Amino acid sequence: MPMKNSTKLVKVLLTNIPIAVCISLVANYIGISSADVPEEAFMPAFLSSFALNTGLAYLISFFIGWFIPAERWGSPLAWCSTSW
Repeated sequence: MPMKNSTKLVKVLLTNIPIAVCISLVANYIGISSADVPEEAFMPAFLSSFALNTGLAYLISFFIGWFIPAERWGSPLAWCSTSW
């Protein structure tokens, strides 16, 4: 039975919070550390860009989670791997 749109919306909104935070943390660290920022300016630069990058990552991951049915595709694959 297909999932209702309201249930899918809540599920996508809630599961994308940790995904967006992780993507933002990794992207900020890689970007700022590769830019040769002085040590005393690293943390202010990191914190100032964290909110913007988290919002952008959340928005992108929301649309990917909403339009790509990864759970529906992955469920049969998980079932096949457990039957071996």
